Amino acid sequence: MPMSDMIDMIGNRKRVIVGVRPEHIRAAKPDEPGFDVTIANVEVLGTETLITFDMGSTEQWIARWTGQWNVNVGESLSICIEDQHLCFFDAESGIRLMNNVEKLARFREAFQ
Repeated sequence: MPMSDMIDMIGNRKRVIVGVRPEHIRAAKPDEPGFDVTIANVEVLGTETLITFDMGSTEQWIARWTGQWNVNVGESLSICIEDQHLCFFDAESGIRLMNNVEKLARFREAFQ
């Protein structure tokens, strides 16, 4: 999603909540920008690994990665989240904010 769409969606709100599904958080490639995080917990579940990250001083996010990852609690890691996977919510009401493409798709679904 282009930055201009994100700005339009957020509008004049002073606070929004940003969300992302665990399967959309991935390890950043060496040559791409990412967020540096600290690993707080690792659960290897056979075909996938759940990795809990400290995001800032009070937030924790969980990533779900395919396969068995050899990472340890306390290690730093760079993660990447592609723009189109970000979800924005109004901080006061909790209602999800949709961009124009999502609104158009829902409008079309309603009349099919």
